[in-house]
Order: sequence, then C-alpha cells, then structure tokens
Amino acid sequence: MLLSRRSALAYGPALSAFVANGLPSTALGAVRAAAVPAAPPDGDWQGVQSLVIHAGQADGVPHFTILSIPGSDTPLAAFASLSEDDYRGALETYSLRGYGPLRVNAFQTRQGLRYAAIWQFGRSTPSRVRYDMTEADFRDAAKRFRAQGYALTHIDGCDTDKGARFAAIWEKTDAPEQTLHIGLTAAQFKRQRALLTSQGLGVQRMAGYSSGGSARFAALFAPVQTEAQHAIPAAKFRARSAEMRAGGYRLTDASGYVAGRQAFVAAVWEKS
Repeated sequence: MLLSRRSALAYGPALSAFVANGLPSTALGAVRAAAVPAAPPDGDWQGVQSLVIHAGQADGVPHFTILSIPGSDTPLAAFASLSEDDYRGALETYSLRGYGPLRVNAFQTRQGLRYAAIWQFGRSTPSRVRYDMTEADFRDAAKRFRAQGYALTHIDGCDTDKGARFAAIWEKTDAPEQTLHIGLTAAQFKRQRALLTSQGLGVQRMAGYSSGGSARFAALFAPVQTEAQHAIPAAKFRARSAEMRAGGYRLTDASGYVAGRQAFVAAVWEKS
C-alpha cells in the first residue's frame, strides 16, 4: 500500500493492499481501516498513521496516531498486524523497491506476535533492522552498530510470551552523540531525563513496554529539544496530541503499552 501526505489513511483494505504489493495471502484480513484524519502539511514534514496499541492488547480497539516524519510528500508503505513471515517478506520486498525501513513495532496478541511497519521511499540506506531481541541482544547490537558508525533512528519494546523483546533500526549517518537507556522504571526514566536535560540532551526516541505487568521504558537521548511524556492514558492521547499541536509541536515518536490492565502511550514531540 502506497501512501503520501495526500493519502495518509494507512492500513486500508487488506485485499488490495497485500495483493498489489505481492505479499503472501496469509496476511489477508489482518489489516483494518482506521478513519483517523491526517495532520495538515507542515513544511518539509508529512503525517503518517501509525498503530500504537493493537486491538488484541487491551480493550479490543486499536489505537492509532499520526506521526510527523521528514519528507514533504515522500511515498510511504505502511501496514499493521503483519505476521512475522509477512513482515520478513515485506522487508525484502520494499528494500528491492527502493524503500528504507522507518518503523517497526511488535504486539503480543492471542494469535501470536504481530507487527506494524512503515517504509519510506528513498530513505537513507544502508540500514540495519533487528527485531525479537532480548535486552542483552539489544545492548550488544547497539554497541556493535555504534562502533560501525550507525546511529539509532527507531526503538520499540514489547511484552511477549517469552518476556520483553525489542526492535530497532540503525542508519549509517553522522549523527550527534546518542545515549541509550533500556529497562527504566517510570521513576528511573524521570531521573535520567532530568539529569540528561541538564547536560543538553533531550529524548529523541522512546519506547514504552510492559515487563512482568509493570511499565518499563527504553529511551534514546541526543542533543535535541523535545517534550517527552511517558504515561499518557490511551483514551486521552488524542486530546493531548491536539493540545500539543495547538502549542506548535509535532509528534515525532509514539508507542503504546499496557500496564495494570490500562493502556498508555509514550510520546515525543518536537517544536515545529
């Protein structure tokens, strides 16, 4: 499915989306339309719809949001609720078509793990994509790719039947200093944010997830000025996003998680 700023309703009819893009028919029926309006054009940025909480995680209702990404009208390919086999197939398919991975988010459902993913045409390559990583795997990969000159551009955490698992994307770029923290409690996240803010670092990317029923956070800090909130009730997130837009902020990262049977969203905004 190809999307752009002019057509930002991701996850449209499954049949046309998957058949048109040559993906396996086993994915048919996994995608649902979501009538969430796209954000208005914002200079060299565009809005794309992203799934933050899967219907199988909480109340049976999926939660979407509109993320701002660089590129005034760059073609995008976005899907929700892909099986692992379909996700692997899409990774290969879109790399051959000149698309680079932008996001991948995993969700534990009764039917197994499901993935939401977004690709952007012409995105910087080469990139490195890893998913289904343990915390130790994630730390090792982050250290190895950093030594090779790759910068983290996306992180995701998910509570699975096997424990917490992580996904991440690295790109070859001369990115500024980055500091990664994994497995933070809410209190630890707030302390690290205060400490690193005093050193001129802000939250660049953040993933909220659950571990043993409690909220945990993976956070990437860099020399950026952002507004990060780690525990917004999902039912209030759309209203909060509207408030931030009215205040001149764009949403650049968001992820959902369930803790104590309540759904939350962790989000990062940048000043427009």
